[in-house]
Amino acid sequence: MSERAQARSEEIVNACEQLFKTMHYKDINIKEIAEKTTFSRPSIYNYFLTKEEIFLALLTREYKGWTKDLQKMEKVEGEDGRRTFAISSALILEKRTALLKLLSMDLNEMELNCRMEKLVEFKKVYGRMMVAFACAVKRLCEDMSDNEIDRFMYAYLPMVQGVYPYAFESDMQKAAMQQAGVSPTGKSLHELLVSGGLLLLGVKDA
Repeated sequence: MSERAQARSEEIVNACEQLFKTMHYKDINIKEIAEKTTFSRPSIYNYFLTKEEIFLALLTREYKGWTKDLQKMEKVEGEDGRRTFAISSALILEKRTALLKLLSMDLNEMELNCRMEKLVEFKKVYGRMMVAFACAVKRLCEDMSDNEIDRFMYAYLPMVQGVYPYAFESDMQKAAMQQAGVSPTGKSLHELLVSGGLLLLGVKDA
């Protein structure tokens, strides 16, 4: 892809991300995304054929950023590696609310409406994140076997995928829960991620 094409593709993804901060996925369409860019709606189809491809590109970018953060995670001298991982991982993900919001959606539906080459590109980035995640755990939690790391990873990542709705309840959701007599979580994103990580790593949350 040429530099100009890359810049335009990034502008489209940036516009999508901006809308996603205040709007629901289902309410965002290509027309609205185009209005946030410097070019016309038909031009978008030179880069993305569907709204889902734009969102998948945003998710791909978020995974790339997450991977870089995981690669930078280091063990703190004198600190328990498992606790360090749980806290450091939470701090990383706190900065990536777009990622967490995307993960809470129906990714299968999104992927079904994307071209194979776009999906393959995403899966490659996803695979690199998985490797970086396992390496970070191994680096910080030296006492864990490869099997233990694998089991932890496939428990922690599904937890991350579902954490967003618990940390970001809308006013309407809170009002409905109050009327239904259901207590809200009352926990921040950081608290949920740290306590979940510590629990799955077998560390007492003290």
